[in-house]
Amino acid sequence: MNKRKFENWAVGISVVRSINGNFNADISKMPRTLPDKLGTIYATDKALKYCIRSYLVNVKKEKIFMWRRQNEKIKPLNIDQNFKILFEKNPTEIEREEILKNLLSCVDVRLFGCTYAGKNNNISIHGTTQISYGINGIQENQVYSNQILSPFQNLKKDDTTQTSMGDESKALDVCYVYDYNINPNNIGPENAQRLAEDDVEIFKEALCNGVNSVNTTTKIGSETLLVAYVELSKPKMLQNLKKLIEISKNEDGNLSIDITNMIKYLKKFDSDIVKTQIFYEKEKTNLVNKEKWNKLEEVDLLAK
Repeated sequence: MNKRKFENWAVGISVVRSINGNFNADISKMPRTLPDKLGTIYATDKALKYCIRSYLVNVKKEKIFMWRRQNEKIKPLNIDQNFKILFEKNPTEIEREEILKNLLSCVDVRLFGCTYAGKNNNISIHGTTQISYGINGIQENQVYSNQILSPFQNLKKDDTTQTSMGDESKALDVCYVYDYNINPNNIGPENAQRLAEDDVEIFKEALCNGVNSVNTTTKIGSETLLVAYVELSKPKMLQNLKKLIEISKNEDGNLSIDITNMIKYLKKFDSDIVKTQIFYEKEKTNLVNKEKWNKLEEVDLLAK
């Protein structure tokens, strides 16, 4: 692994499309909606982070701390038990500094941070990588529900011929657009393990492949169509890039993503930009005006 520190600053976007899916349900099992006039569908950062962690732990076999694990009775572990299983150390018997060192040996903690509220220690680690909520970019906020018949009798009814009923809710077609930024200085304390260049590379890989690798009932039909990554040599407080792209649906059902305004904006910081990459699925996504910036590196998302 390349242990060289990542010392630059990075920003980007991730575009996730979900057709007849429920990428991030609320407590009522409905797709989440903003309190605006359109009822715009959105997803939290937690939904995308779950997919990233799932890819890291199940595909890349990375050590992940913030992950649900179970005991032999198939019950979730508490945070101290999770630490003990993962690191083979009892956190109530070791010093705070050793707990911190072990936590930061996990790539998800170096990226997203964590709050460790154990029996004897409370440790808060800031994440170097922040992800916004994913907001629907095509404004088709159509939600529907289906009734589901169970083969089993309803336990609350005496009639043995009565089977139980349920329902599921889906969104017809949603395009979640996330912003993210990476600030390697947003981790502490000073002697803590720092974000490495390989951490950033594996984060980009997980962004490209994580959603596609999760095959749950609600997330099936969801896939990442585009990931943009912009690396700068010095910290810059850039505006959210997702406001600078326009997404439209073609007659064939595929998407066109116009990056004209994003390129125009980023050119203002041309002297500070080290790298600009866009990973996208070329068979399903038309990237409009990509030729307007020779600094742009195109990568086939499926090859990542």
